[in-house]
Amino acid sequence: MAVSSITEIIDADIQEVWNVVTSLDNFSWRSDLSDIKTINEKTFVEYTKDGYSTTFTITNKDSKANI
Repeated sequence: MAVSSITEIIDADIQEVWNVVTSLDNFSWRSDLSDIKTINEKTFVEYTKDGYSTTFTITNKDSKANI
């Protein structure tokens, strides 16, 4: 399983940032994506502009973790 860890300081309300980065409807800030298709409440597929697809399964979504 691939694991990614990215750290950034953003001068904005933490809840607003969380809502943006976890939205499957508004991904306009992701310049690498052409589309996101929701399969069910825990599974979605991201499609890159180069035609690659990656399927994700949400195992835990906790907006209060590490705050």
